[in-house]
Amino acid sequence: MKIGLSFVSIENAKENLEKEIGNKSFEAIRSAARSTWENLLSKVDIKGGTNKQREIFYSSLYRSFLWPALRSDVNGDFTGADRKKANTGFRYYTEPSLWDTYRNKDVLLSLLSPTWHWTLLSP
Repeated sequence: MKIGLSFVSIENAKENLEKEIGNKSFEAIRSAARSTWENLLSKVDIKGGTNKQREIFYSSLYRSFLWPALRSDVNGDFTGADRKKANTGFRYYTEPSLWDTYRNKDVLLSLLSPTWHWTLLSP
């Protein structure tokens, strides 16, 4: 089963499905996702600690990259805060949690993945 998602429309969900998945197999998508996450998480190399402590650290690092999430479709459409369809020519992400993340998580994300982080903040 393949599923396309969109916060805008069914038509956009179909387009997202075609552009993002197309005819790729489950294994191809799984392999690409694993490679992407491995590249991202391997930017931090932990020395010392127990296996459990390293597992907790990398699980937390993984979770820190789950939010903010991309909300725009492959064609750039998104539903804004006013609940209207918009397309501003840049990738639209959900707002990051505003609970002190600028002191720690946002800094971490900008250090480990500056291109991603700045596409979030700039048009």
